Amino acid sequence: MLEKTRKMRSKPFQHHMVKTMHINNIQNYKRFINWVSGDFDLYLKLESKELNVHFPGGKFKIKKLETVNDSVHFEIEVSGSSKNSGQRMMDRITNIFNHVVSLNGE
Repeated sequence: MLEKTRKMRSKPFQHHMVKTMHINNIQNYKRFINWVSGDFDLYLKLESKELNVHFPGGKFKIKKLETVNDSVHFEIEVSGSSKNSGQRMMDRITNIFNHVVSLNGE
């Protein structure tokens, strides 16, 4: 019996979006990260200095760029196999952000 082995390579994602955002309170930033992490509980996540989440057809990361006084500047980077899936994911993350901000009166 002759078996063929094929090497599978993962293709890099073709569509990338980066959004830089700001939040006035470090506690609200931590709350935002916690909500995003909870919303993607069933996906592969890596949480360290930044939050990395792999979803079907792509991935995203949220990375803190700098903290000035109590304000946080951060970046959301979404990579996807299609522009539409990447945009939907960016919109989903942005909606969570807007919800956290509205709850905390920013």
